[in-house]
This record gives sequence, C-alpha cells and structure tokens, in this order.
Amino acid sequence: MNNKSIYSNIYEAKTQDLIPLLHNGKSIESRYSPVIEAQRIINNIKTDSRFYVVIGIAGGYFIQELINKLKDTNYKIIAIEYFEEDIIFLQKLPLIQQLNKNKNSLILGK
Repeated sequence: MNNKSIYSNIYEAKTQDLIPLLHNGKSIESRYSPVIEAQRIINNIKTDSRFYVVIGIAGGYFIQELINKLKDTNYKIIAIEYFEEDIIFLQKLPLIQQLNKNKNSLILGK
C-alpha cells in the first residue's frame, strides 16, 4: 500500500498537547499551545449555524473548540481529510479518538 498521508510524526507541544507533523517537519497547529490557538480562531467565528464543514482535521483542536463553543445547541460537524491514510494516522491521537465518539461530528477521509 502506498502511504499517501501528509502526516509523518506526532509532536508534543509545550503544553503537552499532541499535534501531527507534516512530512517536511512543519506543523499546522501551534507547537506552543494548539488549544489557545484554536480558541483564538473560534472566537472570531460566528456560531449561529447548525451545520459546519471543516476541511483539514490536524490534531482536532479547532473542532474541539468549535464543539465547546456550540455547547448544547443542535449542530452537526463534518470534518474532512483528503486521504483515508490521514484519518488512520490521526486516529493515533487521543483527541481524534474522542471526537470520533461525538454523535454530532463525523470525520471523513477519501
């Protein structure tokens, strides 16, 4: 099987949160605090919709903070990675495993 995943390793941020690294060694999320970074982004997003599509899952911190902001509202989130191999790699992360159990979110890969 040809591994098409864009991810290569898991890195521990300064806050001990786990983030995936790309093959070039770069990260999509903050290496200091991916949670704080996700909170800053979410604070600028209107959450008056009930349906959200997230392109690119990475460590899942953005998705988790979106869920936190939506709280008890009725919502659905579809999160997409391009390759199934990316999903398989990301499922090594505890946060992604937790997000997979959320009945309001669906994680997909081709």
